[in-house]
Amino acid sequence: MLKNTRLSFILCWISLFYCQVSTSSPPTPVDLFQFAIYWTQTDVPLGTDTEDFTPPDLLCLLSGDCETGPGGIWFIDNSRPTNGDGTLANPFNSFAPVNAPDGTGDADAPGDLLYVLQGNAPYTVRVELEANQQLVGQGVDLVVNNQTLVEGSPEQIPTLNNIGSGTDVVTLANDCQVRGITIDLDGEDGISGVSVVGAVVQDVTITRSGGDPAGIFFMDTPSGTFEIRRVSIAGTGRGIEIRDCEGVFAIQDSMVNEPSDPALQVRGGSANIVVSGETRLQREGPVASFTSHSGDATFGETVEIVGSSLSFSGANGRYLFHSDIQFTGTRAGVSVRSNSTGDIHFDRFKAVQMPGALFPQAMVSVQGGSANLTFDTIDLTQNSGAPLFQIDFDHLGSVTVASSSESIIRSTTGTGMQFDGANGFYRFLCPVDLQGGDSGIDIKGSSGQFTFADVAIDNPSGGNGVDISGSQTAGEIVDVTFENLDIATQGGTGFRVREAGFLNLPETGQCEVSTMGERAIDLSFASGQIFFDSAIGTNSPSAPVSILDFNGFVQILGGDLSTSGENSSGLFASQTSGSVTCLDLSGLTVASGVNANDVSLNQSNGTLAISQESEAELSQENNNATVSTSGVIAFSCGL
Repeated sequence: MLKNTRLSFILCWISLFYCQVSTSSPPTPVDLFQFAIYWTQTDVPLGTDTEDFTPPDLLCLLSGDCETGPGGIWFIDNSRPTNGDGTLANPFNSFAPVNAPDGTGDADAPGDLLYVLQGNAPYTVRVELEANQQLVGQGVDLVVNNQTLVEGSPEQIPTLNNIGSGTDVVTLANDCQVRGITIDLDGEDGISGVSVVGAVVQDVTITRSGGDPAGIFFMDTPSGTFEIRRVSIAGTGRGIEIRDCEGVFAIQDSMVNEPSDPALQVRGGSANIVVSGETRLQREGPVASFTSHSGDATFGETVEIVGSSLSFSGANGRYLFHSDIQFTGTRAGVSVRSNSTGDIHFDRFKAVQMPGALFPQAMVSVQGGSANLTFDTIDLTQNSGAPLFQIDFDHLGSVTVASSSESIIRSTTGTGMQFDGANGFYRFLCPVDLQGGDSGIDIKGSSGQFTFADVAIDNPSGGNGVDISGSQTAGEIVDVTFENLDIATQGGTGFRVREAGFLNLPETGQCEVSTMGERAIDLSFASGQIFFDSAIGTNSPSAPVSILDFNGFVQILGGDLSTSGENSSGLFASQTSGSVTCLDLSGLTVASGVNANDVSLNQSNGTLAISQESEAELSQENNNATVSTSGVIAFSCGL
């Protein structure tokens, strides 16, 4: 009670005194409220020191005679007809008094706070902040020492723009803060920080009225923490660009919507990027890109990434996506190129590629480098003419698709899975369903290790079901395992190996090949171990199974081979280069065409053996085999 009585007396006294000594307007209720706050506070960071406020301090604040040192507050309101002294009672009516080039000769100092009132029109200005300054708009409260001096609201947010100025709207110095404003861009960037250490951008809205600017742009930051919170960027050229930076960039509860370039661009440097909270990055195109970057990037579980693709070019860091990634469009997927060496991990990845792309792009494209890609859960649907996976240009890393009941890789009109110069480790442990189009698996010029858990290839309109050819140089091995393979073709060859090095198809699961086209199996100029549970070839114009200069072991446990071609055998094998082939045709039914042998063995130089355990059933209408006498034929596999 005593305190309130004392305060009321002081307020009455100061109001009367102020009216007598000042030519300015009488103090407003807000002025008196501020005095009431400061009269009961100590160590207030206003004025020339941090000692207790006294009545003279209040009088100078109200009359505009205070010398505001470091930690001062300057008020700006462009609705005032005349320029004031920067106090709340008599604010500046433009940024000019606090915005001299390089901070020389203006009223403010490093560490000051510029509070921008709503005004009556947008502020067309380039604000050059000094070290540790805060630029705060009336979109948020002005809080000092845990006391609210001015109540802000989204309805009172001021707008800053650079229309016609050809400059960025806000340029940062070290450890600056920007809060509670709207920025409208025309050509140049919204908020930019070059070679600065630390920044906070919070409760800011950035829009574009023209040009191709970045909403927020950082460049050459040597270190520090950069926080972007509750920021909305819409329709800019680039959303958030981080170029040649170090330090930590934390993006939280923010939105970048439909820029003309990626919503998040990271170029060069080793900055660590952390995207969290209710953040949404959206664009009708590549959403995020990492170029020549060697830091880490982590996207939290609640982050939304909506668009067509992610781009990694010379990306050498660790990139973790814990949220749902859902892409659609004519170029939906992931592109990793320019010798990237980083680790890219997706918890949940879903993409649908639509028809209509002028230049079709693989849904997952990895070109060169040694990047490692991991998909815990994947759902890819290919409806265009591009491959599902395309790994090429001597890639030495890995691609792993984990086993998951929710995962599937499917194609309806594309070109299946293409590996050319894929020399790393590739494991596809989820179902792969390739139908229509030229859908198949091509492994060419590669020397990697491939594992496919469950593959179905049905009716590709062109090409072959599985085509392994030219897969490595001398001494290198391509190791291919199909745990469950089912190929049914209408044209081309079901399973083709040609001019490959050592090929390993271990006997696991079921491997079945059937064709109404050229051949079921074609093995030429290669070596290895190949196991088929079943081979079915019907109405083929040539031999359903052709083995030419294959050095190794071939087992076909069952099936039915027949041909409609005149002078065509059901199975044709020929050795001309000194190679050794062992055939196990247990349970296989073979029938030739007119004027041909069921099994034709054309031996001129080498050894070709049919296992004693082989129980192949040959047609009774033709001879069992025709053998050239210039080679060696053995009926046991002594390899």
